[in-house]
Amino acid sequence: MKFFNSLLFFIITSSAFGVEYPLPSQDAQESRLTYSARLHDLTIQYAAQKLAPPPTPPKIGMDPFLMTMLSRMVQKTDLDAVSENLLREDFHPWNSGTDIAIAGSICKRTGDYDFVLMGLIKMAYLDERAGQTLLSPAARFKLRHELLSEKGNKHHIRFALRNCPPIKIKDSENHILMTEISRYLTNQLLFKENGEAQYDNEKNGFNKFLLNHLSEFLRKDFDELNSRPYQAFTLIALGNLYSYAENEQVKTLSQMLLDYLSAKSAIQSKGLRRYTPFRRQLKHRANENLLTGDTAMAWFGHQTGNAQFFVMDKSIRINDYAYFMGALDDYRIPDFILELFYETKNPLFQKIKARDVEIYFSSPSFTLSAGGRHRKVFGYFTRENDVWAVPTTIIPRSYGMNMSELFYIQGPDNFNKRVNLCVAPNFACGVNLHVPKNIPAECKTEHGPWTFYDLQNCSVKMGFFLATYQDGENALLEVREPTLSFQDFQDRVLKNNPRPEKTYTTSDNHKIVFDWSRKSTIKSYDGVESTHYETWSLAEGNFINSKEDGLINIQDKLILDGRNIMEPRRIEKDY
Repeated sequence: MKFFNSLLFFIITSSAFGVEYPLPSQDAQESRLTYSARLHDLTIQYAAQKLAPPPTPPKIGMDPFLMTMLSRMVQKTDLDAVSENLLREDFHPWNSGTDIAIAGSICKRTGDYDFVLMGLIKMAYLDERAGQTLLSPAARFKLRHELLSEKGNKHHIRFALRNCPPIKIKDSENHILMTEISRYLTNQLLFKENGEAQYDNEKNGFNKFLLNHLSEFLRKDFDELNSRPYQAFTLIALGNLYSYAENEQVKTLSQMLLDYLSAKSAIQSKGLRRYTPFRRQLKHRANENLLTGDTAMAWFGHQTGNAQFFVMDKSIRINDYAYFMGALDDYRIPDFILELFYETKNPLFQKIKARDVEIYFSSPSFTLSAGGRHRKVFGYFTRENDVWAVPTTIIPRSYGMNMSELFYIQGPDNFNKRVNLCVAPNFACGVNLHVPKNIPAECKTEHGPWTFYDLQNCSVKMGFFLATYQDGENALLEVREPTLSFQDFQDRVLKNNPRPEKTYTTSDNHKIVFDWSRKSTIKSYDGVESTHYETWSLAEGNFINSKEDGLINIQDKLILDGRNIMEPRRIEKDY
């Protein structure tokens, strides 16, 4: 029945002007049951679109080309036109890696072909899995031997700029991953086809290279932290590797990295909306929409099926290409992580110390997300490589798409001086509190510097109680589930905190000592002193833990053991 409901949704809402997202799942169980139906809906819509011509440098027209081509291959329709499109005389590869122009475009490089390679790899393997029946022999030959241009074992790590001094620049994380994973998978195809030793990934050292390269991410996380927009391209590359790699160790390690990113994304977000510290790009640091530019959440859109906000606000267009590519992968999110994308049954407190610092408190009706800290990273004077701190934000489970609708603590106005790390279970502090303008008087009660918000029973339904305290620009807040009466909540907060300057006692009697300054942090919780964030391990909390380099424990249900680089072990326990 759910399959037919999904198809009915497609029939009613599709149009010639674009595609609609398949009907969102209501829970993890429905998501699992309707995965194939959602994929069918999506590809049948793109297969009905006009076939787009091949892209031109730098990846102009890539998205419609790959989505209309791959959808026809999935649906096994209009295949002659697919082959003819690949055989067009004007379609040739160009440089993989960064596309860049500096010094008034005197020093430049035309790149980004590795973005295109991600989709071409999928075409080649769809055809291979179908017994080489989807493409004509000529199109298959051109695809494998010309368009899949990265092959062999000369790795792409650095690049040079034309008309500049002969200094090679290390390429960015996502470009290296996309290029090298495409090279690896192209080798695999060609070795199977012709047996040439140069394409044997074991003998040419590629298996060892890739295991070494990928294992670093289990130890240090990803350099492009929560990147807007690049994190999805890391997910797409790893999804390709998991889907098509034949080496057991490489396949396992790619799955482990996808598991880690899935677990982290689940605790960061509510309804696939998150607001986290990030690297790349500068233009997104003042973006107030929770989905715009966040391609990783688009990739998880189809993987989870939890796309209610994509459908609810049709003025917001997520990155359709990331959403589409996530739909075609073999990877599936482990059940207990998938369930967290839908529902937080028990409160979770999580700290991450990767390229920067992240803190999250996830509760059934909200996620409290610390904004992080600004950190300078050399980026050839562009600021593009900096880590950008965002406001410490309360993200309700079923409310709000824009920051203007939410409660948050902004931090200093100067982006370069932001340190928003004062978050503990149910509690946050900092400077410059933002209160949404649409909160009516019926929802709040004021007591001097205190304001209490009943956001469970009034017209603005965020699902929780909130207390805020302001002293000049300084502010703190307690947010909690409505498990007691609103009056009891107010009485407890006021009784426990006659003057909360350095110490706060929550409504359920947890004592928090905090540093209330423009670099706000937690000093202790229930008498346990907080260690400095520079000393944290990769992950600490009651969801993800990493007490040893290369060893990640996700809620004692999934162990990701990359301590032996050449023999990664993924241990999924019964639960």
